[in-house]
Amino acid sequence: MDQNPLRQNADDITITNLRRLIQVQTDLRDQAERRAHEAILIFQDLLQTLAPEESERIARSGTSFESMPLSQLADLLKARSRQLVSDVARFQRPQIENAEEIIARAYTQNSFLRGELKRVQDQLDQMIVENNRLRSENEAYKKSKSKSVENGQETRGSRVNQEPVTQSRAIGGEGEQSWMQVWRNSKHFDQDSKAIVLLGKTGLSRRPEIEIELGKVLEVGENSGTQPRVIRRLEKEWGMVSIQKPFQTRGASSGGSHPDLIVLTDRGKYAYRILMGTDAVPSEFERLRPSHVSAEHTLLNIEVAEFLQQEGYTIMTEVPVIELPQGGKFIPDIVAEKGSEVYFIEVERGTSKDTKARQAKWLNFYTASAGQIYVFCDNLECMCGIRKELLDALGAHRASFSLTNMAQLKNGERGKDGSIWLDRRRGHAPQARHEPE
Repeated sequence: MDQNPLRQNADDITITNLRRLIQVQTDLRDQAERRAHEAILIFQDLLQTLAPEESERIARSGTSFESMPLSQLADLLKARSRQLVSDVARFQRPQIENAEEIIARAYTQNSFLRGELKRVQDQLDQMIVENNRLRSENEAYKKSKSKSVENGQETRGSRVNQEPVTQSRAIGGEGEQSWMQVWRNSKHFDQDSKAIVLLGKTGLSRRPEIEIELGKVLEVGENSGTQPRVIRRLEKEWGMVSIQKPFQTRGASSGGSHPDLIVLTDRGKYAYRILMGTDAVPSEFERLRPSHVSAEHTLLNIEVAEFLQQEGYTIMTEVPVIELPQGGKFIPDIVAEKGSEVYFIEVERGTSKDTKARQAKWLNFYTASAGQIYVFCDNLECMCGIRKELLDALGAHRASFSLTNMAQLKNGERGKDGSIWLDRRRGHAPQARHEPE
């Protein structure tokens, strides 16, 4: 059998297959070249968008993007992308932190305003009740007067008895107690009466501050001796003031000694009412004492409030009661304002062995203030103890606080940022929460 035709046929098939393979390879190569070209164009466009400076540098060098390996282009884009991600993170982080701070401040101010709103509402309710009472009394008085006129019983003496004690009555002395008239005629009435007015009008109770302000009123020097003589005379001769020393220790833990407390007696309050036609305001010590555990703590609150006022803070006279989301209430020692900021401030004289109660206190403070804790201590030792309590109660990751103490502030010391806060730590503010209903 002749094998030549078969061999020829096989060769033709082989050649045909080879040609087909070559064509397939050519097509694949063309496709790869097209895709590579498209990739280069895309990389070029991305590079011009993300890194225009680098793209311009390559163009100025005379290097064609087509001649550059794709791996090199990819490396350039990766480096630029990492830089952009880093820049975005660095840009966004302050914004996020600022937003958290704004939210925390808003929560604090909202809590404060809720307390203020409740206080004003309570006052309004009391005014409505008082107004209704006065209306009823006025109606009853009109009816009584009408009957008196009808019966011919109205006399000059009855009208005098119905009049309130006013300044105009005080000047004439009509209806005053006999000792009041004697006092008016005394040699030192002018000085003494100015002291009574000062105490009744300002509510000052600490002797050093009273003597300073009295010196201004009397226009005498601080060391003239006039102020002590006036106070002694009001105490010993007239019984209008009392000098109190309610403290358990002689020395103040914040430095120095506890001052004498001078308060108006019932006779002093009567004299003020006769002189001014209104009641004397409660002394600062009398007003704050019921809210604090000791006379020493009350005095420290007074000193802190005065110091804050000297530093430009405004002290709220009525402290709001903060309703806590988990139930219960939180009442700060002092609420101060400066600019648009509201500060809830605790005043501390030392730590306590009741760890559970102290932890609960700081957690409540943390919640009520949206993580913005401010504490005034009496001295450095107390401040260090409070710092440890805060870290133990809140955890190091979220403990955010500003601490200071009166002893060091009195010596002129300030924090690293120049503020009155000697120890500041920034932690994480509490997560956003729903306000209690």
